[in-house]
Amino acid sequence: MSAETIIFAVDVDPETADKVSNALNRLEMLKYCINFFVACKKRVNPGHMFGIATVTNCATLVPPGAVSDPAALWQVASQSLCPASCGSGAFDLGSLATMLKSPLLLLPHLPPVRVVLFYCRSNQVTTWTSQTSAGVAVDAVYLHEKFSPGMNKVQDVYSMIEERVDKQASLSGHSAYIFETNSSNVRKLQTLVVTLLAHPKTRQPQPQLPPVPPDLATMAPMSTGATTLLRPPDGRSNNAGRPSHDTCHAASGPAANTTTDSAVASVVHTNTVTTPFSSGGHSSAQVTNISGRPSAPSGPEAPGGAPDNTQTQRRLSAAGSAPSTEGPMINVVVTDYAPGGPKGQ
Repeated sequence: MSAETIIFAVDVDPETADKVSNALNRLEMLKYCINFFVACKKRVNPGHMFGIATVTNCATLVPPGAVSDPAALWQVASQSLCPASCGSGAFDLGSLATMLKSPLLLLPHLPPVRVVLFYCRSNQVTTWTSQTSAGVAVDAVYLHEKFSPGMNKVQDVYSMIEERVDKQASLSGHSAYIFETNSSNVRKLQTLVVTLLAHPKTRQPQPQLPPVPPDLATMAPMSTGATTLLRPPDGRSNNAGRPSHDTCHAASGPAANTTTDSAVASVVHTNTVTTPFSSGGHSSAQVTNISGRPSAPSGPEAPGGAPDNTQTQRRLSAAGSAPSTEGPMINVVVTDYAPGGPKGQ
């Protein structure tokens, strides 16, 4: 696939100093995610170029602009990406287009530019005062505190980012990826960064992406008592010579927790996880709570599936969800795909 010039526009608002773990704050976590992103992209195509821009009340490209060496980019990020000591005012999304007019990004040898915006403010809605007719190939990740009605403006901020990023991207013929995550959900942030590795020319539109693995805290717990196994409707044995079981013999002894390996392998229990805010209202994703793998989004022609609503495919974290480090581990496998399928570039 052809090379890209990727500019990471990273918010340096004082809120980025908030801790996401005992060791890291939001900005430090973003720097490590960027470093991982760059290493993966360079393995796919050594011709990729990368740059850093700081986001205050406008986007400002950090010299020397786009570089090819990951070590040089890490040095630029380490020196320039530090939480500001005070707020800078509302961020002007239109300044992204102005930033791309920098002479450092107009060099003839540079591949096409894509901006990856990391926005981290939970109470400050973006503006768009520098409106231009020039579009920007931009993807966005909104990293915020837990949604709390009346306490923050997470819903308003996300809705405005979605509207304005979509508009800017469409002017350039780019189909934007717009994601969000709770700042405490480090695993989801890493998964979203992996998704952004895909090349814009070959990746699927966002509404067609499989849902990101949901927070386990949003899923209804499974019963620890008797568990019904799947069996044929006529009551015959599941396998030749093997009788079916109605339950896991919950009546014998202290069997409140009698789910066996075979029960775990046989039980299929699905839930609908409803998330609190998106521009189109509530959104939902059907998931299985055995494997931790979400099912594919139901389309208009899927048997029993709900009509596809592109406005609700961008899912947001459930209100007050706990960090994903609690509960069983969910393994995320990153795979390279050939053009035409899900993209892993």
